[in-house]
Amino acid sequence: MIEVAVIDDEGLARASLRILLEMEDGLRVVADGGTLQALQLVRSMRPDVVLFSTRAMRGSFNPVRQLRGLSKSPGVLVLAGDDEGDQVQRALIAGANGYLLRDCNPRQLVQAVHEVARKGWAFSPSVASTIIDGFLRSARAPKESRLAATLPPEILDRLDSLSEREREVLTLISEGLNNREIAVRLTISVETVKDHVRGVLLKLGVDNRIRAAAIAWRSSLMMDAAA
Repeated sequence: MIEVAVIDDEGLARASLRILLEMEDGLRVVADGGTLQALQLVRSMRPDVVLFSTRAMRGSFNPVRQLRGLSKSPGVLVLAGDDEGDQVQRALIAGANGYLLRDCNPRQLVQAVHEVARKGWAFSPSVASTIIDGFLRSARAPKESRLAATLPPEILDRLDSLSEREREVLTLISEGLNNREIAVRLTISVETVKDHVRGVLLKLGVDNRIRAAAIAWRSSLMMDAAA
């Protein structure tokens, strides 16, 4: 059973989402509330997935960052009204696992909740296109200018501290590969991959693979590795 918390400052929207999700076998809404209640609700109910409306965040993704700071961090699925590139990027950097538009159909929403519960990624098709377009624009710019434009100096320093092997591992994390798949790709053991992943997370100062992948995407490490 996947337990879900619904965060939206509009009571009618919360009620509608609760009804929709609880019609699905295997999903249970254990809490719902507004932004100010989000952290307390998640701490007390410990859901597997938090469905967060951008209406509740009012342009700030600090609530998502706060959830990522918990000892047991839930998957976060953002439900938004548009696919503006900057907002999508900020959601991913804050730690969101998925980004859906409100015009998605119920089946897409349910599938996204299941995917986020598995610690995977979930995006509306137009959002995925926005991410790819942003990545390509960044990748086609000169390396120095694109890095300086997208990442603060302290993150650039952390990226520079990665070894060549750690950069390879980070690139493959960004492609969505799990530890076993990375081991096969690099012809090393799974335990060695785990050691490298721990090193990457420690050096980047992040607590999960998703945030590391978001940094890699913004820094265009994937394109550098393919060049």
